[in-house]
Amino acid sequence: KLPKVVEPLRFKKVNEGMLLLGVVKEVREAEALISLPNNLSGWVEVDQVSDELENLIEESLEDEDAEPPALSDFLWVGLSVRCMVLSTAIVSGKGKQASSHHKHINVSVKPSLVNRGLSIGSVHVGMKLYGAVSAIEEHGYAVSLGNRELNAFLPFDEAGDRNGKLKVGQLVEGRVTKLQKGAKLAKLSLVPEEEA
Repeated sequence: KLPKVVEPLRFKKVNEGMLLLGVVKEVREAEALISLPNNLSGWVEVDQVSDELENLIEESLEDEDAEPPALSDFLWVGLSVRCMVLSTAIVSGKGKQASSHHKHINVSVKPSLVNRGLSIGSVHVGMKLYGAVSAIEEHGYAVSLGNRELNAFLPFDEAGDRNGKLKVGQLVEGRVTKLQKGAKLAKLSLVPEEEA
């Protein structure tokens, strides 16, 4: 039997592993604030954006002359993201706010975590897929869905206003326009369906 009402999401109902939709609210040097449903907020650290960005950061740390990538190049205010809850905690305030408690939610926006349950059998044309640019190729962008069962490709001419602006490690959410199950590949488009 289905419930007659939907309970609003409250902090005490948020669990590790829960998937949520969010919007980037603020970007700092090493973390970003994500606005979550029902006036909740979560924090995503720079190493929880995408596996590709994490690799770029590791490479920049190994090379003394390399500049680490700026988080603001990968997340920006207003960007919609899919999140997986990593942990929750109630943190006590410090100083004048010692009696106050702050609700803290750590999230990841990595496609490898968010898409963990994705299978090739559940993907169909018209569906939106969430991934990260893994390479810039001759005719478009290779997009990692964080899943060995399926990869995606975003042709340059389907990247819309982001054509030429995407970097390795950036998050994209595209509509599946073609599915090649034998090749385990989904062709994506960022162009709105009504413009296609």
